[in-house]
Amino acid sequence: MFDKQQRKFKRSAKLISVLSKYGFKDMIARMGKKPEENFAQSDEVISKGTVYERIRLALEELGPTFVKLGQTFSNREDLLPPELIQELQKLQDRVEVVEMNVEEILENEFNIIPKEHFFEIIAKPLATASIAQVYKATLISGEEVILKIKKPDVLSVIEDDLLLIKDLVKRARKTRKRFTINAKNSDSASSYLG
Repeated sequence: MFDKQQRKFKRSAKLISVLSKYGFKDMIARMGKKPEENFAQSDEVISKGTVYERIRLALEELGPTFVKLGQTFSNREDLLPPELIQELQKLQDRVEVVEMNVEEILENEFNIIPKEHFFEIIAKPLATASIAQVYKATLISGEEVILKIKKPDVLSVIEDDLLLIKDLVKRARKTRKRFTINAKNSDSASSYLG
């Protein structure tokens, strides 16, 4: 339990730091969080580019869960402005490459000696996505194959993000209930005045 809370706190700090960095301190304030002074001072605030570019950059920096979220919304023209859709579509094909030693991963994860199974593994990824990278390889038999390797710590980051998102949904529900109650009260008050 303590470990989950600590991980959630670290991820919250990262979220606040990234949102502050890209000029979204007002969003943090609306979530009921105070951007810590050290986050604002430690990171350079990036205000270049449109708000839509900064949203995309923030999603990229926050990692796989947020990239997937952006990718999901990248085809929701019924919900979002065209300029934001255009930026989110960049998340489909512009994902940062992570340095990985594929042979070492195969040894550690599958307990095999790659040289006994592969004639060659190309070190440069053929493709990169938010969760994994794809590598071209040739088996000892000469057959060409594709290796899909998960990025390091990706599952842990996703778990932490889901814990955080769960809390944000709870907070949003409470805010919505308060707003609904306040709206009902203001309707009642205006009917007495009007």
